[in-house]
Amino acid sequence: MRWANACTVHMLNQYTFSYSHRSRNVGIFIGFIVLNYMIVGLVTYLVFVVKWRG
Repeated sequence: MRWANACTVHMLNQYTFSYSHRSRNVGIFIGFIVLNYMIVGLVTYLVFVVKWRG
């Protein structure tokens, strides 16, 4: 498992990802979840309500 740790460190250095941005990452994650719920709600509305009217 030593290679996995070295790979993780290399990836963190390559993409300048740091754990200090955790709150930003959590906010992006929550925003992504909310966006997906909104898309599912819109598609559900379009499929069922518009189909029922037409």
